[in-house]
Amino acid sequence: MKSSYMYCKNCGHPQVQENNKDVFSKINLDTDSDIKYDSVNGGFYIQPLNVDIYLGGGENFMLDENEYCLFVKEDVAWYEINPRYNALDCDACGTLYLTNKCLYLYDEGFSNFWTRLSKEGDYPKQVKRMPINEIVDIVSKQYVNFTGPYIQGTGFDCWLPPSERRYTNRKSPIVSRYDDMDGMVGVIFLLQNMEEKGILSEKMR
Repeated sequence: MKSSYMYCKNCGHPQVQENNKDVFSKINLDTDSDIKYDSVNGGFYIQPLNVDIYLGGGENFMLDENEYCLFVKEDVAWYEINPRYNALDCDACGTLYLTNKCLYLYDEGFSNFWTRLSKEGDYPKQVKRMPINEIVDIVSKQYVNFTGPYIQGTGFDCWLPPSERRYTNRKSPIVSRYDDMDGMVGVIFLLQNMEEKGILSEKMR
């Protein structure tokens, strides 16, 4: 059974532990300042960011007309379980976007001397995607020296820690944790809570 806890508005960190794992909490619908009432469509919506979503040209056919960016973060890694090694393996790294419908990660591709020598080879240009309505639960997971949200979905799971790629023109420093990713988790829970309560505006669906 999933536990539901209040999201800390002061520090932005998970507040409880369950089975020795940090558990992200449910955000408070009553106090979140980003919630706006939509008098035209009825219900509430989250104020979108003034950000263009770039998926390498794929945004033209991947995004719906009423899809808005609610969170963006550069230099995020996307890990999935590699069945050959039965362990988490980096599948992509790039810019993460959260919309009112999906999580996207755009990887523009990466190639250098070391990746060409690795067993996985170079990273391809790609877009990873997980719909919000397929997300079952999210916990905070630490693996090796990195920490990030581990998203459990109906089709597959993914882990989203900071990227450790050392490439030219990297936008953010290599750190063990992105604290603002907790805010992204809060927005996902908020969307799911509003949908469940039937108070989500039609413009967000």
